[in-house]
Amino acid sequence: MMTPISNIKRHQLQLPMLLGVGALVLGIGGSIVRDRMLTTQESADTKAIPMDALPVNETRTSEFIQPLASVIDDETASKLARRADLRMMSYMRDRPDLSRAGSTPTGKAELFFGNLDRASIDDHEHRHSLLEHPGLTISYSGQNRTANWVAWDLTEQDLKGRPLMPRQLSEDVRAGGAQWLGTADQIISEKLIPLQLCPPQDRLADRTAQQSTYLMTNVVPSYVAVTNGPWQDFEQHCRGLVKQGFVCHVIAGTMFDELHPRMVPKSNIRIPDALWKAVLVSPPGISSANDVDAHCQLLVIRVPNRPDITDKSWQAYTTTAAAVDAATGLNLLMSFKPDIAAMLRTAPSGPMPVPMR
Repeated sequence: MMTPISNIKRHQLQLPMLLGVGALVLGIGGSIVRDRMLTTQESADTKAIPMDALPVNETRTSEFIQPLASVIDDETASKLARRADLRMMSYMRDRPDLSRAGSTPTGKAELFFGNLDRASIDDHEHRHSLLEHPGLTISYSGQNRTANWVAWDLTEQDLKGRPLMPRQLSEDVRAGGAQWLGTADQIISEKLIPLQLCPPQDRLADRTAQQSTYLMTNVVPSYVAVTNGPWQDFEQHCRGLVKQGFVCHVIAGTMFDELHPRMVPKSNIRIPDALWKAVLVSPPGISSANDVDAHCQLLVIRVPNRPDITDKSWQAYTTTAAAVDAATGLNLLMSFKPDIAAMLRTAPSGPMPVPMR
C-alpha cells in the first residue's frame, strides 16, 4: 500500500511527462497546420506571380519559347517538339504584346543600305511592308509570312546589357493583322526553329530595341544546322569586329525559289531556300552609305537553308554583293557612291583585317 508521500512523488513525476507529451502533440499538430498554410500560400503566390517577375537567370522558359542558336541542336529541337507544354504555348499566344505601347516607334534604325525593295508603310498587297521599330527596320512579306530583309547598325555600345526574360516571341501589330503572321509553335519542329534575323544579342543595351527582335516579323524558319552553324559563326565574327572598335552596318534577308516553294507543314509560312547577310564594316564616324570609302570592307554570305549543312564556318559561304543582287533582284549598294559601289560589288568577302583610318 502506497503512502501519501509516495502518491505525491508519483504525481510529481507524471506531471512533467504529461506536459512533455502535450507539448510534443501540439508541436506536431502546429507543424502540420503551418505546412498546409504555407503550401496553400505558395500555391496562391505561384498563380499570382507574372512571368515577367521571374529572375534574370531563369531559363526554363527560354528553352521552349525562344530556342536560341547557342543552346539548341538537332536532338534538343526534337525533344522540344515532342514535349511541347500546351499551357506554355497558350501563354505565348495570349500574353500581351510588349510592343503595343504606342503606334509610333520610339526610334528606328537608319537604312544604311537604303530601302532595297521600296517597301512601303501602306503596302496593300502585303508583299513589301515597311515596319520601323526601335533598333531595326524590316521589309516584311505577309504573303510569305516572313521577312524580306531586316536592317540594323551594330556598335560596341549595343553589346553592353542583359538579355530579356522571358524570351518571348510576339505578334507585330504593324504587320496588318494576325492573318499575315505565323507563330513560333507553327515553325518549331524536329529540324526547324525560329531564327531572328536581327539577333537579340546585337541589341542588349536597349530593352525596347531588344524587344523588337522578338517580333515575329523578324523571324524566319531556319534549319537548326544553319542557325547553329555558319549563321551563328558569322554573327559572332561581326561582334568580334565591333569589340575591336569597328562599326557593322548590317542587312540580312531571304531568298526563295518561286518554282519550287517550300512551306512549313500545316501552315502558310514559306521556308526560305537561302539566307543572306551583308555587313559593311567601317571605322567609327561612317554614318551613311555616302561616307563609305576604301577604308571600309563589305562582307557578304549566302547560306543554303537546308538541314544537311555540315560546314559551320561562315567563310565557306562567302559571296559577293553582285551575286546576291542577281539572285534577289535587289541592289545592295544602291545608296553608295558609284565608284565605291563598283569597287565593293565584286570584291570577295573574307576574314582579312579591316584597315583603320
